[in-house]
Amino acid sequence: MSTENRNTTRSLGLSLTDDTIDLNKPNVVEAKKQDSNEKKKVIAGLFGMTKILSKEDIVQLNLGHSNGNGYYTDPYKAFDQRPGERNKMTALTRWNHHFESTDGTARLSYRYYTDTFGVWCSHSGIESSKELGRNWLVDVKYEDYEQRGDWCVNGTGDHGLAAFSARSVQLGVSRAF
Repeated sequence: MSTENRNTTRSLGLSLTDDTIDLNKPNVVEAKKQDSNEKKKVIAGLFGMTKILSKEDIVQLNLGHSNGNGYYTDPYKAFDQRPGERNKMTALTRWNHHFESTDGTARLSYRYYTDTFGVWCSHSGIESSKELGRNWLVDVKYEDYEQRGDWCVNGTGDHGLAAFSARSVQLGVSRAF
């Protein structure tokens, strides 16, 4: 949905997932095999807004939430036992800025995720690209990602989840033919 002046767009999304998990498959761990099927339902929603601030700047914000009930345990792992409910929340924000003087663009984004299994992670990237002539593009991207089991909005987190941290730098050169 766009505003009359077409500088703001709002997005709304809804989904329903209804899964049946067959626990009588050959690869399922023997301790988990049953003569019945398990069920899982997830209802999810997303609200987003993108706004053009100027001819150089665009910002975006997306918020997502899902609520699931049912069988989350992985039947292919012997000692995996998970709760029967999982709620997730994500927030994503982006800002793109075009530099007229260099004809290049910088992109900055941040993503936050948490769920009731105790997972909390953040991901943040900055990217810059520059056209060189009509057919060449050079871009540089830096990403920072971190996850910890003890980060938690509510509850005590998941201390069995290993901490994870990664940083990457990417350099790309591409040519259109």
